[in-house]
Amino acid sequence: MSFFNDPDSILVKNTETFTRAFLDIVLTKNQDCCVEAMRALGNFTQSEDSRRLLVEGRGLQAIIMLLDSSSIDLAFCVCGVLINMMVDRSTRTLIKNDQQTISKFVDLLKNAVDVDWALVGLVCQILWNYTEDMNSTHEYFDDIDAEDLITTLTDFTDPSIIATMLHPQSSTNETETREEVDEEYEEHFKESWGEFLPIGQSLLQRMEQCHSHLEPLVTPPD
Repeated sequence: MSFFNDPDSILVKNTETFTRAFLDIVLTKNQDCCVEAMRALGNFTQSEDSRRLLVEGRGLQAIIMLLDSSSIDLAFCVCGVLINMMVDRSTRTLIKNDQQTISKFVDLLKNAVDVDWALVGLVCQILWNYTEDMNSTHEYFDDIDAEDLITTLTDFTDPSIIATMLHPQSSTNETETREEVDEEYEEHFKESWGEFLPIGQSLLQRMEQCHSHLEPLVTPPD
């Protein structure tokens, strides 16, 4: 029901009430319930009122903590909400002051490639929104995270990663059935990687343009 964005809808008219209700469900930490609640919040957080409520009610911190979950479905839903949350400059400022959260994003990006390129793309979109006003990576990342992110994006956007991940060296002979499955998977893999590539390349370019191994100069007070 939350997909309907009719201004006269009871859901739209009571956005804050529903946002609070879904946040309460998230806080129960029941994984199945969290997934469904986060799916709904992915729609409600398209509303500025919903996003504001989550920030003011410390719901943002609770949602970020869910990134530690091993559930892939939950990770997808959390990323969808965070993409919406990063639209607001106030949210980006909060995140910038919490480098542990940035480290979570970078770690999730590095680990997501073993799961799905779609998830990699979502994390990149979060970081793209987060760095919208970035002039220097030193203002938005600690040095280790910045270097890790640039290295990871460089690897992920290199076309050779397709062959590396699809055809690792193996000493065993594959059966004909396995080869057929691999052909289907390979087609899906290449298609998913191709969908990730534009946002991955854009984020990498921004990171490289704003990154320097030198610390920015700080103007001394008069």
